[in-house]
Amino acid sequence: MKIATCCLGKKTKKVFFCILILITTAFGFLVFNAARLRSRQLDVQAIEQSDIDQTVALSHLSNAVQIPTVSYTNRAKNEEQAFQDFQELLEASYPAVTAHLKRYTGEDFDDAQNPSLLYQWSADKREETPAILLMAHYDVVAIEQTSLEEWQHPPFSGVIENGYLWGRGTLDDKGAVIALMEACERLIKSGFQPQRDIYLSFGHDEEVGGKYGNQQIATWMRSKGIRLEMALDEGGGIYQGVPGLEQPAALIGIAEKGYVNVAMRVQLNQTEAGHASMPHGETAIGILSSALTTLQQTPFPARLDGGVSRMLDYLGPEMSFLNRIAIGNKHLFGSI
Repeated sequence: MKIATCCLGKKTKKVFFCILILITTAFGFLVFNAARLRSRQLDVQAIEQSDIDQTVALSHLSNAVQIPTVSYTNRAKNEEQAFQDFQELLEASYPAVTAHLKRYTGEDFDDAQNPSLLYQWSADKREETPAILLMAHYDVVAIEQTSLEEWQHPPFSGVIENGYLWGRGTLDDKGAVIALMEACERLIKSGFQPQRDIYLSFGHDEEVGGKYGNQQIATWMRSKGIRLEMALDEGGGIYQGVPGLEQPAALIGIAEKGYVNVAMRVQLNQTEAGHASMPHGETAIGILSSALTTLQQTPFPARLDGGVSRMLDYLGPEMSFLNRIAIGNKHLFGSI
């Protein structure tokens, strides 16, 4: 018995030692991959502060916010005068853009009811250089009347108070419209001339899908054979409190989550359906309910790729060491 116990003890120690080596090796592998992460932040020299008059720019945005350009899926509900007022505001606020850039409206897109706008800033030289498209939208989501009491200032007040501008559309997305117009106005007055065509597209129904706005503009541009080098649309902002990150992060949107609409229909003939007083074993409602339950229980598998994966590649090196272990070994921890 003593000999057997001795042998068992040696085997136990050997197994434990092997397990310890495996754990140490695995941990070392994780740490090695985490240590390999290097910052990918670009070392860019800060540009000089713009000489745009911020007081005037804020005033323009405040005026824009005060116009209730609410878009509805049923465009017959849109207040046409509000969209007309917004267009007139842009013309009055940006005379250089109005005079220098060619403006296309709904009539050019074969739909006089389309209040979206497209500006073209033509290049100085006609070269085979694809254009760029800068996009924004000036419609906003309807205000729920029951939520008005929750607003610190009325949703279309455009109040400027303590360094903040209040109102629906300040961020989504009239701020971008005004920013683009301010930049173009300043550049035109400074004598700047682009080396390629620049288009500014301001949609009026983005919040409800863009069917009558930018979709028509896209169709029109395609019909004219206009080629684009790039398109820049609204995106995120500078975010504080990204999990695992102490610094603020400016997120650049290079991908968008898609969606799919599924129409499901069950149709039974009279023999299959039976009578309401004596229905057969399966009814149309039961079959459809079963299909919906199956669909809900079978979601698309989660995956970590594309834009999200690349985002982590750039944010990971700036995070704590524990987070770097996870991100540096995405092939192992991707499922969580």
